Amino acid sequence: MKTKKSIRQVGVFLEQYLPGVTWNFDLKDCDRILRIESKTAVTDVVVKGLNGLGIECQELL
Repeated sequence: MKTKKSIRQVGVFLEQYLPGVTWNFDLKDCDRILRIESKTAVTDVVVKGLNGLGIECQELL
């Protein structure tokens, strides 16, 4: 995430499509890591959704 606008976009997306998940950014990391805690698998939804918004996203293994 390079801008506050991008962070807001991610927040709106997560709140709309994944209500109840816990998430945060590590903005000090050069890769701007998004961490999500969920009781269900959400990787596909997040990656496809954020990439669809023009925000580069991939799962870290």
